Amino acid sequence: DIIGAAETGSGKTLAFGLPILQRLLEEQEKASALNNEIVVDSLRALIVTPTRELAMQ
Repeated sequence: DIIGAAETGSGKTLAFGLPILQRLLEEQEKASALNNEIVVDSLRALIVTPTRELAMQ
């Protein structure tokens, strides 16, 4: 198991969010290069956050 902790404002959200955003933008770019519409029929990203009580355990 790995536990990571960092101070507020250290960029944790960006560290996880930027790769997701990059992938979404690449899919959009690829679709427009092929003159296709983007079909959103599947899960693109799943973001799971614990409740405060679970995080404290």
